Formats: sequence, C-alpha cells, structure tokens
Amino acid sequence: VLAGWALLYAKLQESQLAAHIVIAESHTSYMRPVKQDIQAICRIPDETTMQRFQETVKKRGRARILLVTEIMTGDLLAMPLRGRYVIHI
Repeated sequence: VLAGWALLYAKLQESQLAAHIVIAESHTSYMRPVKQDIQAICRIPDETTMQRFQETVKKRGRARILLVTEIMTGDLLAMPLRGRYVIHI
C-alpha cells in the first residue's frame, strides 16, 4: 500500500498538485512465505493513463487510479497487491 501511495505522491509533486491520497480498495494474494528481505515494486502506469488521471484531478478535484504493487522476496513474487487509490484536492 505504501509503495503505491509514495508513487502517487511523487507524481503529484511533479505536477505541483497538493492532494490527499487514500486507498479505497485493495486485493492481495499471498503466494509464498517471506524468509528474507523484501522489495516493494510499484510501476508507473502507462503515460496515457497517468495523463488522463492528472487531467481529471485538475478538472474535477478528484480522481481514482488502479496501481499494482509486487512484493518480491529475492527474485520471487511473494505477494501481488492491486490497489485502487482515490485522490482529492
């Protein structure tokens, strides 16, 4: 959850938008036990999705976006998380 939140926070800062970020919904699958350090990876959605998202925030003062975060243990996926984040100014 925090990896997705941090990604959105950074993207909003780049756009000079101060907004509240809330996770509205999330789904998690636990695929394997974690026996070593983890790494949380949340990739930036494609440019068209991000542009549409930022335009909606500017126009309506709020928007939502789906982000996928992968919790890795070594080279293996331990837990994917799909989160719908809501942003409002």
